[in-house]
Amino acid sequence: MVKDMVLRYNAKLVMDKSTANKLVYCWEGPYQVREANQKKGMYILEEFDGTLVPGTCLGNRLKKFIKQEGFYEPVSSDTQEEVRDEKEEEEESEEENEAVDGDLAGSMTSQPRPDP
Repeated sequence: MVKDMVLRYNAKLVMDKSTANKLVYCWEGPYQVREANQKKGMYILEEFDGTLVPGTCLGNRLKKFIKQEGFYEPVSSDTQEEVRDEKEEEEESEEENEAVDGDLAGSMTSQPRPDP
């Protein structure tokens, strides 16, 4: 099981009974198994860059992570900036549309009604 990719269960979220955490995903990771003690059922995990995760994990708090195409893809900061720029552009265009709509509504109400 060494070098396997796993998810770690976060028991702290389950103990917190607030409604804000009711539907929060309770699995952290994925991590890579660095060392495994099968007799005790304890595992030492590491990040993919080699950084150790503090503490040890019991085997019943881990589940194997299977990477599937399109489900787990890390997002680069460049992509996040592009998404933010697109959202800002959409908001600006919506504000311009609202301003134009407001001008049209104002021009309609300022004209006097013809007498019948």
